[in-house]
Amino acid sequence: MTITVAVIEDHPLVMKAVIDELSKQPDIKVVGTAGHGSELPRLVRETSPDVVILDLGMVGGNFEPISAVTSLLHENPNVRILVLTGYDDEVYMRKLVEAGRLGMC
Repeated sequence: MTITVAVIEDHPLVMKAVIDELSKQPDIKVVGTAGHGSELPRLVRETSPDVVILDLGMVGGNFEPISAVTSLLHENPNVRILVLTGYDDEVYMRKLVEAGRLGMC
């Protein structure tokens, strides 16, 4: 079984590194990418991934991670989210975990 993945990351080098590592796995296929969190709903609608890898460190625009994760999981209850973050705020992290099924690294 192939796991489909969408990657949302605003740093081109990090995006490339994530895609390169995922491409080494024979049972993982990257089905879409986006450079900003505001593109998350469209990307998931268009690609129907099993997993979304989401960078929370994006700035600008109207992207708010907690509400974005909550909305995504409400509309797509089977998608799993892996959050990439440098945040170490325990309250913030707890709110994200409470928002739905996700992992963090």
